[in-house]
Amino acid sequence: MIRFIQNVILFIISFGLVILIISYFGDAGALFYKKNNYESVAKNLLNNKFVFIRGNIDERLLQKEIILNLNILPETIVLGSSRVMQLSQNISQSKSLINNGVSGCSIEDIAAIINLYETKFNTLPKNIVLGLDPWSLNINNEQKRYYSILKYYKNFFSYSDDQIKEDEFEITQKEIFQLFNPSFFSSSLKSFLSFRNPISISDTFISGKSCRLPDLSIMYDKSYNNPTHQQLESEVKKYLKSPIYSIENFSKIDDFKLNELRKIIKHLIFKKCMVTIVLSPYHQRVYNFISNNFLYKNVVESEKVYKQIAKDYNIILKGSFNPNLLHVREEDFLDGMHINKETIEDIFLR
Repeated sequence: MIRFIQNVILFIISFGLVILIISYFGDAGALFYKKNNYESVAKNLLNNKFVFIRGNIDERLLQKEIILNLNILPETIVLGSSRVMQLSQNISQSKSLINNGVSGCSIEDIAAIINLYETKFNTLPKNIVLGLDPWSLNINNEQKRYYSILKYYKNFFSYSDDQIKEDEFEITQKEIFQLFNPSFFSSSLKSFLSFRNPISISDTFISGKSCRLPDLSIMYDKSYNNPTHQQLESEVKKYLKSPIYSIENFSKIDDFKLNELRKIIKHLIFKKCMVTIVLSPYHQRVYNFISNNFLYKNVVESEKVYKQIAKDYNIILKGSFNPNLLHVREEDFLDGMHINKETIEDIFLR
């Protein structure tokens, strides 16, 4: 009996070790991608290479390395979530544009990236595009990814550093738990068996693949970028299933986050930056559901707040969360909250 128990324990340990090794080395989300790897990717992008990404990476660490490895301050930068990450050099007449967008961007991310530029150059780009989302003002948005660049967020607002070590421990703890996540293991197994790096570099653009362009804007893969009617319908239905991305428990416009946003804009104006706010629309059925549901009333309210901010500081605001105000078509969408490249750029250029 004792021998049997020993064998069971040995099997569990061995099995756990196999899962850990595959998850770590397959690394589907590039969670364990080292600093020097991100630095290498950043340098390749800045040398006009194309970066192809499978799965997720820590976009904050990549943006950090991009900024710290820039030799010349770009004239225009784009800050915001994946909803503005397709904005490219096409929208600007300036000589250089960098899209510093990160998925699920929060107020903390915006402040941190601005501080990174000031840390590197002691000044800021001339033109700053701020992509704002409803969840930017939702204290319950569940966005914690800014922890990767937490130091720069705290630097921007001169907050105390007392909690930095605790937060870094929380990140490490989360990464360790992810090693045993079945979904992460499944994706990592495919990556492990293919012997492929989650990130690859090319001198030329390869059509149909998800890619970061040299201006750091994103080009989505063919299947996502050109959904059939059925695929789009499926994506919209999936998106509407609770919880809706980062806008659950949006019980009020958070005063603390709103004050932080106002401080950011005041700072940019003080630094003589030309600020443009851009709001990307939701799919028609998503917006109709949100705008007619009391639980999400602050999504609509957040747009009113952003319009008031633009008025208060005399800055340009383009776009809307309401697709009907922009006369965009359902087929212009990729899913419930992302619109295609041509349309988001058209909205900006109007």
